[in-house]
Amino acid sequence: MMDIKQLVLNTLVYADQIKAGQMTQMDCLDKATDFGIGRVELRRELLDTPPDGQSVELAGLRRRAEQLGVELYYSVPEGLCQADGVNPAAAGHLEEALALGATHIKWNVGLFTGQGRGLAELVGQGVAAGLRLDVENDQSDSGGTLEAVQAILDFAERNGIDLGLTFDVGNWRIRGYDPVEVAARLTGQVRYIHLKDIAVQPGPDAKLTVAPVGQGSLDLAGVLANLPSDLPVAYEFRVPSDQVLAQSIAVLFGPGTR
Repeated sequence: MMDIKQLVLNTLVYADQIKAGQMTQMDCLDKATDFGIGRVELRRELLDTPPDGQSVELAGLRRRAEQLGVELYYSVPEGLCQADGVNPAAAGHLEEALALGATHIKWNVGLFTGQGRGLAELVGQGVAAGLRLDVENDQSDSGGTLEAVQAILDFAERNGIDLGLTFDVGNWRIRGYDPVEVAARLTGQVRYIHLKDIAVQPGPDAKLTVAPVGQGSLDLAGVLANLPSDLPVAYEFRVPSDQVLAQSIAVLFGPGTR
């Protein structure tokens, strides 16, 4: 069994409830403590307020997290890179993470063309402020391939840029890769794991759908065996109820977490 201290509550698990107005990300901080989880990944797309009014919300989330003793991660569903260099909005995302008091921020790769203009400066600023910065493999043609992910990580390594990888297990499978093999290949660059299972729907198309951990066909144990054993792990799939989340937590962390 893994250590529950490694688990991060990614607020995407409650995205349906948040979008329906039944919960907020603030509520997710309390949910995390109910489950004995000490870290929460807040998602930019699930903030309640528009960008020009977010400062109050970010400050409130930070205060509540500090009251509960919860460590915050920040997820930005945008590409870090564009054709001509770093996404101009990334500096603002970094400021948001710092306003939250987050320890980690991740973007999608975006479109990395090899020249990396502005990457060293952005990452250096974040690291100097105490942040860990990652890119994540998504499901896109530009940022979801092994070649795209390796290109930006190799560029960062060659240039002494402290940029790591959030390894999304399910996204690799959806892009047609064996996550076990990719984990073995990228293991030294992975800092954080997004864990979801993938179910294959019957029929001529064999459609792949995201499923809770333990309810799909992925060799999750094989993936985890090829990655460092002490990495933070976030479940990243929607749940209809706390019971489903508790069942998924029990698969890797044992029962009785709530």
